[in-house]
Amino acid sequence: MSSNLSDIAHVMSRMDWYCALTKLVLDEDNNTFEEVLSRIKATIIELYEALLLYQMKSVRSYYRTRGVRFFRNMYGLDDWKDAIEVVRDTETKLQSEMGQYYQERTKTSLDDLVNRADERTLLLGNIKQDIRSFIAQQNVTRALIKGLELGYI
Repeated sequence: MSSNLSDIAHVMSRMDWYCALTKLVLDEDNNTFEEVLSRIKATIIELYEALLLYQMKSVRSYYRTRGVRFFRNMYGLDDWKDAIEVVRDTETKLQSEMGQYYQERTKTSLDDLVNRADERTLLLGNIKQDIRSFIAQQNVTRALIKGLELGYI
């Protein structure tokens, strides 16, 4: 019974995190990762099923009389170990999928950043040479103006 209490505590503590995660995934606007996100959504649904089944099984167990609970535990009719293992395996699967998703998302974002930087570099062209040419032309113009003012030209 104490094992079940720690397991239900684990399930309840993870529920808020997965609710927040669901909002993050469902609000995603990027179409590039649509298939990946749909798989992650399916895993989240699978996790919710496992969490809710575990919680319902726990509630049902708590409302049984002590004698019935004792005999069910003695004969292994309430297999708590397998039930919590399903929850933990699904959590691991989701964490793995999310890790892969964000890794790919990061790579794509970095590739986009590099492409934009390359585009900006092309737009700017050889600005250093253009500035040097402009300064040289201004120096020639100043020299001509100074020559006019002094009467050399």
